[in-house]
Amino acid sequence: MVKHLRVLLLLLMTIVTGGGIYAQEVTLDFTSNTWGLPTSYFKEAATYTDGTYSVSFGNSNSGHKFSTNYLIFGKKGATLSLPAFDFDVEKIVVVGKSGASQSVKQNIYVGNTPVSTETKGAQDANIYKIADAYQAAGTIYTLKVTSAANTQVTKIEIYKTNTKNVTNITFGEDNDNRTFSVNVGDAFTAPTATLTPAEAGTLTYSSSNTDVATVDATTGAVTLGETAGTATITAAFEGNDTYAASSASYTIQLTKPFAVEDGVFDFSHPEAYGKGTSSSSSKDGDMAVGETLQAGNVTLTVSKNNTNTTTRFWNDGLRVYDDAQFTISVPKGYIIKAVEVNPSKDVTVGDLNSQNVTLDFNKTTLKTITVTYEQAAESKDVTLHVGSTGYATLYYSDRALTVPEYAEATTYSAEFGKGLEVSSRYEEGEIIPAGEAVVIYALEEGDYTFKEADGTNVTKDDTNMLFGSDEETAIDNDDTYYFYKLSLDSNGKNVGFYWGAENGASFTNGAHKAYLKVSKENAANAKAFIFGGDATGIQALTSDKTRANAPVYNLAGQRVSKTYKGIVIQNGKKYVK
Repeated sequence: MVKHLRVLLLLLMTIVTGGGIYAQEVTLDFTSNTWGLPTSYFKEAATYTDGTYSVSFGNSNSGHKFSTNYLIFGKKGATLSLPAFDFDVEKIVVVGKSGASQSVKQNIYVGNTPVSTETKGAQDANIYKIADAYQAAGTIYTLKVTSAANTQVTKIEIYKTNTKNVTNITFGEDNDNRTFSVNVGDAFTAPTATLTPAEAGTLTYSSSNTDVATVDATTGAVTLGETAGTATITAAFEGNDTYAASSASYTIQLTKPFAVEDGVFDFSHPEAYGKGTSSSSSKDGDMAVGETLQAGNVTLTVSKNNTNTTTRFWNDGLRVYDDAQFTISVPKGYIIKAVEVNPSKDVTVGDLNSQNVTLDFNKTTLKTITVTYEQAAESKDVTLHVGSTGYATLYYSDRALTVPEYAEATTYSAEFGKGLEVSSRYEEGEIIPAGEAVVIYALEEGDYTFKEADGTNVTKDDTNMLFGSDEETAIDNDDTYYFYKLSLDSNGKNVGFYWGAENGASFTNGAHKAYLKVSKENAANAKAFIFGGDATGIQALTSDKTRANAPVYNLAGQRVSKTYKGIVIQNGKKYVK
């Protein structure tokens, strides 16, 4: 056999690939048959040498041979073992042949262990970076075919592990590999890493869990998150041609202390509410009537306790006993939409959609109470002040209103020769349609609340001569009408509708006030319509007390005493006494 070896001992050829720089040390050349390889397929195990190095083939179904200017062997399971080298090996390059199989898969093995990344195809050079644990001198590397195809090889290049200067990184003797326990919200000053030697290069910082902590890649400054967990902070030097890579790290264990959530009462944490835990020898968790717990904007008040046993924090939750009652409250302007009690049995939840909700209990041990609340819709109820005259006007275009107790509302019409007459009357509890201008008569001076109502089934009085405005408005003038506003006469005695401007001209109407608009023909030059007469149709209201004290008459019209027995008439109605 002709033996041939190309050993590059003095000339170091460097090539740059993927992530490092390597020195080529040995080339095993199969472009000529210096190995004495068979020229037809040989399926048995065999060893060949070029005089310096030996290579060995294992048994295979397809066998191996030399063909013109390359080595071919396969298929799946076929192996070519390389000689042991007296230097550490960092990379092996297997150079294929143009036109070779594109599907063949192969890898470098040590024994039965793959020590690099499997490749596919043999037309080009396949590069195998050897795992760090298998780079030692004297290791036997085997090129194995791992798919049902032949591989073709022209050269195998062996690259020596480069010798680099050692570097060291430290966060300080007390901080390397240390675990820092920190609470969410606490301040944390990160230790700074040092690279030795400093001239080797620069450090890069990273975090293994950015939800827990983020780190500035350049400075190493750490910002804690709000998620409990663990993050490893690493300072790394990636290495270069002269200096080896190195790293150091520490760990942050971020803990989120229990915090009371808005609307959530968690009774497994009595300390969060300033309470202790009761036991056979302690009353630190007892809650007296009137005592409160706070969860954000929500207040829980013990309204009632069992006669014999008080509500109390115990080691398994909040113990509540028969007939106990809580009141859940939210701030003014908000309403409670839902109350979830865990466990949900043995509790009755009162009416929702209000500022306060009661919970009535049978004996149970509570784990949590969760309250959902929202801002209450803006009330459209209207409060109207009625002065000493007993009269006022009212107008709202966007809502129907209910007449309150001890008040009534009227609309008016006018015909020539008849003066002003009541057109419609809305008594206590009846609904004034939206957009209906009315006169309000009340029994006494004071504030009266007209609650917003469903005006779907009520209609406006189409003969009403009262009009209104939601804002202070200058009334459009019309020379065919007189315009009147509610007021007292010049003597301050008689209340009614009087000209609001000289000669009955239009004027500026107040917000949510009503005014009277009468055609000059029907007004018959009237400067005023005074209340109290039959023409206005205003009827005085009486209080319950007044009505109760009204005189009583028998069916003959004779006044009788209140002890009279039989059918009587009072306030215009018949009663049996």
